[in-house]
Amino acid sequence: MTSILGECHQIDWWLCVHLVGRNSGERNWSIKHRMVRRCDPERYRQSQESLQNSQPNPISIPVSTVNELHSNSLGMAHSFNPSIAIADTNERYVSANAVYAQQFHRSPSELLGGTIREMVGDDNYQSMKPHLDRAFSGEQSTQSVAEATTDGVTTYRQVSYDPQLSADGQVTGVMIVAMDITDSKRRESDLRESNEFSRAILESSPDCVKVLNEEGDLMSMNAKGMCLMEIDDLEPFRNQAWWSYWPEQAQGTVRKSLKDARENGEGRFEAECPTVKGTPKWWDVIVTPVRRNSGEVKQFVAVSRDVTTRRLHKQELEEREKRLHRVIDNMNSFVGIVDLDGVLQEVNQTAIDAASVAREDVIGRPFCEAFWWSHDDQVAEQVKSSVQAAIRGETSRFDIAYRIAGDSSRMVDVSFVPVRDESGRDESGPPLYVVASGFDVTDRYEFERSLKDATDAAEQANRAKSQFLANMSHEIRTPMTSILGYADLISQKQIDEDTRSHVATIRRNGAFLLGLINDILDLSKIEADHMEVFDESVNLIHLIEDVLSIMQVRAAEKDLEIRVDYCGKIPREIQADSKRLRQILVNLVGNAVKFTEAGHVRVAVRAEQSDRRTRVHFDVVDTGIGISDERMKKLFQPFSQGDPSIMRTYGGTGLGLVISQRLVAMLGGEITARSRVNEGSCFSFCIDAGQVDCTSPTTALDQESIRSIVPQPPQSESALSESDDGLLPPSLDCQVLVADDRRDIRYLLKRILAGAGASVDEVEDGQQAVDHIAQTLSSESCPQVVILDMQMPNLDGFEATQELRTLGYTGLIIALTADAMDGDRQRCLDCGCDDYMSKPIDSAKLIGKIAGLLKPTGVE
Repeated sequence: MTSILGECHQIDWWLCVHLVGRNSGERNWSIKHRMVRRCDPERYRQSQESLQNSQPNPISIPVSTVNELHSNSLGMAHSFNPSIAIADTNERYVSANAVYAQQFHRSPSELLGGTIREMVGDDNYQSMKPHLDRAFSGEQSTQSVAEATTDGVTTYRQVSYDPQLSADGQVTGVMIVAMDITDSKRRESDLRESNEFSRAILESSPDCVKVLNEEGDLMSMNAKGMCLMEIDDLEPFRNQAWWSYWPEQAQGTVRKSLKDARENGEGRFEAECPTVKGTPKWWDVIVTPVRRNSGEVKQFVAVSRDVTTRRLHKQELEEREKRLHRVIDNMNSFVGIVDLDGVLQEVNQTAIDAASVAREDVIGRPFCEAFWWSHDDQVAEQVKSSVQAAIRGETSRFDIAYRIAGDSSRMVDVSFVPVRDESGRDESGPPLYVVASGFDVTDRYEFERSLKDATDAAEQANRAKSQFLANMSHEIRTPMTSILGYADLISQKQIDEDTRSHVATIRRNGAFLLGLINDILDLSKIEADHMEVFDESVNLIHLIEDVLSIMQVRAAEKDLEIRVDYCGKIPREIQADSKRLRQILVNLVGNAVKFTEAGHVRVAVRAEQSDRRTRVHFDVVDTGIGISDERMKKLFQPFSQGDPSIMRTYGGTGLGLVISQRLVAMLGGEITARSRVNEGSCFSFCIDAGQVDCTSPTTALDQESIRSIVPQPPQSESALSESDDGLLPPSLDCQVLVADDRRDIRYLLKRILAGAGASVDEVEDGQQAVDHIAQTLSSESCPQVVILDMQMPNLDGFEATQELRTLGYTGLIIALTADAMDGDRQRCLDCGCDDYMSKPIDSAKLIGKIAGLLKPTGVE
């Protein structure tokens, strides 16, 4: 069996041709051949051995078969350009193919009979001679030959010398087969240089570089790495799982980096791992896969950089960096290169992964038609125009929606930048290509949308709250108008002193109830930071005694003792907001009376001075039901009384303490509470009283004298009521139209105004008021004054006022409101009203206001 090797330059294959003898006849031959890739020498060697093993006994090729070999077998070999010749034992050519002959500028027939020495020359013959001798002795021999061409390029050939045997095993000649292996030699040289270069880079790297097999086991490590890891002998670590060298808490991260490298092309992390000798170190690690042609991972290269010093120097920034890394890790970003024809030439893996498309599906296509923009024609057109602008040298940046896997979309901050030279800094020349880059900003868009939604919801809730407070104020103040108004009507009658005292009590408690309504509205103002505190001079003793006189009625009903103790010297006059201080004391003392069934309620007052300023302390102590520790946690929360049974038994809204706490803070103090269940409670607060002197006598013996100087509110109010009878309001000579949906209010206003001399008509809503004026506008019966409730069905007071002014009505329009929120008065005036009154109605003020607004001819 003889082997003929050929080389195909076009498709880079080895041709292995073997002639297998069927018998000892001259022309009974068959041809076995195999093609093997040149880049796989091992496959070539295996093919040779396989073919040789199919015929264990070598035989010679008769000369007469060479022509057949040329015309049949070597038809394929010629396409691979091998040079083949056969010489006899006298070293004379008996056969040669055209390729062999051409190197001597001869034809094959011209070589026949000539000697090898004559053709190749003495120098070449001397190098061939040992191989020829070996072949004539029955052994195969191979020779590598380097030759320099006329243009100075060195070529390489591999020459094989195969003995030719007769049927009886005698050597009859030699077959010389020469193959051009220049490309192979160059590849081997390049590979050696590449390997040496890679090894030089590996060994010169300042980092710890490790090579891992496909399972993640350590195969090798550079010398610098062994030094950094303080490893003297690598053998104990070789073929062990790489992550097993890391601390347990970092092993999951290490294994994940291998997974990321396998799936995404790179794995990276930063973690702490001590050296073999226990020295703590931090490493910044990048893991990169080395893949086979099939795409499967063959090896991993892990590069670990010692960043211990950096970690120590920037430890205080570590958490910020971690947050930044988390943000970056969650960003969808991409980078692509677009040529001047608008075709995408390259794109990073992040963009490919986001779209879950094959690279070949987007590379080489117009960028504006790529998967990311294919969901929307408008988006695609915007990308197209931006690419064209960048090609002209213009930079653009904007936010746009892009498509990801699953046909969903996200927002990206994308920019198109023309690059004019390799550095990207020269702006004078024409663009070479365009860099398209983008960063995912979906979270920002979602945050802005959620923030807008939250703002809208808060504004809506605030509007609903304001509307609720306005409605609540209106619904409470309106019946209070009737209660206090009818009390005024009763007081105008001839009644006995006992009845007059009852009426005074109604008026006093009605005023107190209105104060509570104002407190609820104040809570809303406090929450909106609209509450104002006025600093004024306040008689502290009078204020305290006034609060106690109000609470005395409630305490007497439960047979409770209520008293005040002045501890040490206190200032008679302080600088504070009397209304807010009174409100705090009423809330706290009222709660003490409410939750105490037996015993007493005591208010202790003391003062302390520091840096010429005085702080007044108040302790409201009771012997009531007390407060549990659990309820204490919710004590100062709005609408909370801690236990639902408390509300069922004692009532209340749960706002008093919240309001008191915030008012105390506005007065420059703080409030605290302590309590024991079934023993009682103590609420303590202090306020800033300003720069005042503590000179009042407040010993136990002096307290009665202090009480004696305080006017008694009930008597003074009764006296005031009596004196009011002597004050006659002005009389009215005018026609008045009253519009209110409450019959009681209409009746009350009619009695008040008619009693002052006015002629009064009444309607139930704003629409009826407009209709009445429209019918009487040009007549003498048209009212000179219209009193409108601003909250009515069908047509409210605001709309009615505007329609009246549109009709041309020029008379007086007075608004009645619940005075719920700031700005009510201005709103009434803006819509066309002449003046404004809040409920409950003060009859004297109402008559005086009308008299003052009317022309002099309308008042007697």
